[in-house]
Amino acid sequence: MNFSRHFVPLIATVALLLALWAAIQLWQLRHHLDQQTEALLEPEVELAVYMQQLHHYAQKLHWSGTAGNQQLASFYLHELEETEEKVLEAELMEDGQNISQLMRQHLSPTLKQMRLVVAQKDLPDFARHYQALLTGCNSCHRAAKHDFIQVQVPTREAFSGQVFE
Repeated sequence: MNFSRHFVPLIATVALLLALWAAIQLWQLRHHLDQQTEALLEPEVELAVYMQQLHHYAQKLHWSGTAGNQQLASFYLHELEETEEKVLEAELMEDGQNISQLMRQHLSPTLKQMRLVVAQKDLPDFARHYQALLTGCNSCHRAAKHDFIQVQVPTREAFSGQVFE
């Protein structure tokens, strides 16, 4: 009788500790699996893809703005801004450089100025602001230690399948 009085609480305590240990193990496993699943579901953001999009839209902005097509220029400027926003939200790091922060410093202000020019239909002043946009791009490349990448005002239209006027 004395044996069962001590044995039953001991067994209950051991069972409780085992249940607690199992619950902790399951929680850790679930947490680990959740992290692994999240990592698999989040696509890796490739900076070069965004830079390609920015360059593409910037060229189309140039041709539409130069042609005086305010509506089309506004459309491509919007596409530039959307791509910029994706880069800013991603907080991209490349070769130890915070690309998102550099873009905030070098590109964002020129995009805002370009938005004013296009919104006010100040297309005669477009060329100057477009050059400022490209200067922002090139200064960002220099700050990111990628000064070997330089963009310039397009010299010939590469989009023969689209009307910009």
